[in-house]
Amino acid sequence: MKKTKMTEKGEVVLTDSPEEARTLQKSIPVIGICSPGSDKDWSGISFLADDWEDVDDEYAELAYCRYYHLPRVLVCGEWSVASEQKLVIGGQNFEEQTHTWLIREADKKDVKAFETLYNDDEVKRFLPYPLEKQAQTCKDWEDWIESLHQYVYPSEEPSMWVLADENDDMIGRIGLEYKEENKENGTPDGYYLGYAILPKWRKKGLAAKAASRLLKYCFEYWQLKEVYLLCSSENMASVKTALACGFTKMSSIEVPIQNSVFLQDIVEHCLNDCACVSTSLLFLFARKAL
Repeated sequence: MKKTKMTEKGEVVLTDSPEEARTLQKSIPVIGICSPGSDKDWSGISFLADDWEDVDDEYAELAYCRYYHLPRVLVCGEWSVASEQKLVIGGQNFEEQTHTWLIREADKKDVKAFETLYNDDEVKRFLPYPLEKQAQTCKDWEDWIESLHQYVYPSEEPSMWVLADENDDMIGRIGLEYKEENKENGTPDGYYLGYAILPKWRKKGLAAKAASRLLKYCFEYWQLKEVYLLCSSENMASVKTALACGFTKMSSIEVPIQNSVFLQDIVEHCLNDCACVSTSLLFLFARKAL
């Protein structure tokens, strides 16, 4: 038996025949209907469901996006800005304009935006890893995004995503990264939230709104119990965002300057100062699922 299910992006085929599924998926995304207790061989079919009714719109769209390497949208939201137009309050004309944003998987069209973001002085100042480990050219970013779609996104685990505006243009990056426990500095194992916003979108509260919505999604979708955040004590914008998202400061951690890119400006300004610090101070935050 075979059925067709339409998503917002296109067509997905459902079938209870493994042989038919393997033939069809050469040209179209397929979801196999594998009834519990069945001894049919579904090897090679990535998307399976126990029953026809189990295939909802979200699962069908996921199968479609994975097949064509298209960015999947995780969550979306709204934000408001004042523009000088209709209402008159206190002698000033303005009205609230509502705009939408979304968090989606990275796409090759984001290459230039990623290059711009990671060449920004403010972002480079607080990178939590050596600069030489970062992609440098547009080709590097293309390869990195392709690797996300080949190896990372199909795992359906928390990862790095893109924050985009209502025109689907990149605002910044946001996501979760799993880190092992570091007994030297006392950071626990678990998922760590990270974000970076392009200059023109800063100071609008977007990072806090997007991070709060993403955390809610991750707590519900992946059943996470707790998420951490690590940032430089000098990065006050990130500290404010963490607090606005409901994070609680757990501890302060000193890390060797040579092992961190945090506070590069302090290093540069202290080169001729005999009292130059050899460590940088990081804040560890945590937020538990409600």
